Amino acid sequence: MNTKFRASSWFTRGWTLQELLAPERSRIFFFDAKWTSIGSLEDLLDDVVDVTGITRPVLSRAGMRHYNSCVAQIMSWASQRRTSRGEDIAYCLLGLFDVSMPLLYGEGAANAFNRLQVEIMQRNDDESLFAWTSKRPASGALASSPACFADSKDIFRGQNRMNRRPYSMTNKRLEFSVPSRHLKHLSHDPTRFVVHLDCFRRIDNSNPGEDTPVALHLLGRLVGDRYVACRKPCNTLEDPGDLKTGRLDDELLPEELRTIYIE
Repeated sequence: MNTKFRASSWFTRGWTLQELLAPERSRIFFFDAKWTSIGSLEDLLDDVVDVTGITRPVLSRAGMRHYNSCVAQIMSWASQRRTSRGEDIAYCLLGLFDVSMPLLYGEGAANAFNRLQVEIMQRNDDESLFAWTSKRPASGALASSPACFADSKDIFRGQNRMNRRPYSMTNKRLEFSVPSRHLKHLSHDPTRFVVHLDCFRRIDNSNPGEDTPVALHLLGRLVGDRYVACRKPCNTLEDPGDLKTGRLDDELLPEELRTIYIE
């Protein structure tokens, strides 16, 4: 184990993440401060996997796109990284998500990261974008930083197996339209419920049958035929055991859609 190599600040910088991931068809070599060769990525693969949390198939040059890495996974790789300028924690990820947006230094890290997530939404419907956790008293639809995805490295996209309508984002809130069978609620507290996202957590790569669903924890109320909700501060993405599967209304059919606004 190369302790000095693993402790390098190169693994904590925001901009070096794309240096590690972008050249899918190139070989990567590491050198120390005196330009003495440490080894190639292939030579140090075990160390890099352990330090970065990036999966072996991606680092072994299969690449993110070939391996179909989801938004939450990529965000998790940046969750422990830092940048000198706050906004760069969002800007350094533009290439990894294949999006573009103006660089507005001075807007603040949170605003920059919010704009990044909106741009990602416009390019794909990957619901793992919402597979993050936070203990903040009030959490909106979008994460405040990549650090919120620290527990999302084993999240995988569901490949539209839930047959959902695309979600949309306005200037105030996120809109989901989901079949009632993807909703669960607390029997003695109608204000607390979860929505199953079209993604899952894979605990054991050798046993996909043990995949667990990812749930969005919400607090809200029914307004007319729609739910207006906010994210419940929560440090887990798992489906809690005290929630029951089924219809939120006796007359609602399992495939009937419910619209949920997340503010």
